[in-house]
Amino acid sequence: MTPEEERRRSIFAREIIENPLWNETITLIRNRLMEMWQHSDWEQTKERENVYQLYNAVNLIQSEIETTLKTGKMAEMQLEDRQWLRSN
Repeated sequence: MTPEEERRRSIFAREIIENPLWNETITLIRNRLMEMWQHSDWEQTKERENVYQLYNAVNLIQSEIETTLKTGKMAEMQLEDRQWLRSN
């Protein structure tokens, strides 16, 4: 992927991360999953494992969006460096 593409993707990632609805939804899902886990019986190992996997999946989605944002920031710096080198 080119730095320009990474920069564009980071703009989308920022829009998602800064979106109040996104943040409310992620928080709500995490809280519901945690409540499901906390209110399950210790014998319900399969159900507890499923909740654990879902919780980790939500965290993975958030992490991937944050990584896209960081990658885009690095691409932006790279593009700025290239532009500076061309102008000097």
